[in-house]
Amino acid sequence: MKRVILLAGGLACLATGLLACPPAATSPVKPPVAASCRESDGPRDCKPPFEIGGHQGGFLEGDGLERAHFTVPAGAFPPPPGTKLAPQLTCGTKSTMFLSVLGCAPVPEVHGPGAFACQVDVIAPPAGGANLVPALPNLCATVLGGRLADPDPTHHRGVTLVRGFWDGTGAWHDEPNTVTLSCDATGNDAGNEQFIEADGAITKCLRQFQINPQLFGDAFLACIRMARADYCGDGHPHTYAGTEVGVATPQSPMTSAECKDGRCFEASWSKDGAVCIARPRWTGDSMDNAACSDQFTQNGAMMCRGAPAAGVVFSRSKQYLCRQPRPIACSGPDLDPVCALN
Repeated sequence: MKRVILLAGGLACLATGLLACPPAATSPVKPPVAASCRESDGPRDCKPPFEIGGHQGGFLEGDGLERAHFTVPAGAFPPPPGTKLAPQLTCGTKSTMFLSVLGCAPVPEVHGPGAFACQVDVIAPPAGGANLVPALPNLCATVLGGRLADPDPTHHRGVTLVRGFWDGTGAWHDEPNTVTLSCDATGNDAGNEQFIEADGAITKCLRQFQINPQLFGDAFLACIRMARADYCGDGHPHTYAGTEVGVATPQSPMTSAECKDGRCFEASWSKDGAVCIARPRWTGDSMDNAACSDQFTQNGAMMCRGAPAAGVVFSRSKQYLCRQPRPIACSGPDLDPVCALN
């Protein structure tokens, strides 16, 4: 199990032959409205009581790349050095970020093809489009103490690169000749500042949770829903940067020894959002699955909107409360299937 601080939050149930799983729920998962545009910030009604890294917890791509994806030449994955990346239309607007690829290499943590760590520069748009470039095109930059922490947020920026794009509901589309970038401080050029606080959920699921999007596609997409606490699968996050979460993935399943790690089961996840919820990660206004609560039904001690076996990523944490100085220990039994057998 990976224990990380989410700077942006299954297998155990499957491994036990569903012996510890409640009966399958029958409520259908209603598709979100495709025309909607996903959020980047956690709900405004819940204010984190202390500075835990800003609002990057809800980002999918990362600061400066949010809701952006790019066109690449046919068959260019990864795009070779010198490739110019042109932004595509997203959420009804066009990104102003034009990029040039400096170089790419496989992401070592995913142990195989499917994702690349690249470096890019922000460049001027094609002739006649100079008005598209913002005055300060911050890419994967971080603001600390009200000031821009990165001295040069335009050159030699580290990003991870995957195929396809995520739409306004946070659903992935395998679109030919389209790639999505996510801020990646680990892959930044030495000597240039870039902070992990600006990283997106895509990078977290690649580097921290080590899920290969080509070999474990559904788990990779489920991880992104989990990292953003996107319970309803509508593109709206319900977490904040710095929330510490333990995660079981196809590469790192839950073990019985981890039942005493101070956390307890939150939810299981699929590519469409939460499958079963024991409790929300954060307690407070707008921090749960209220927007889609009609899709969930009581299923033992949890609420589910599908067969428990559909969950491929599991999350655990302490209980975070709005306007409280620190998380508290979980109350009640740990509903993780592995822990329930111990």
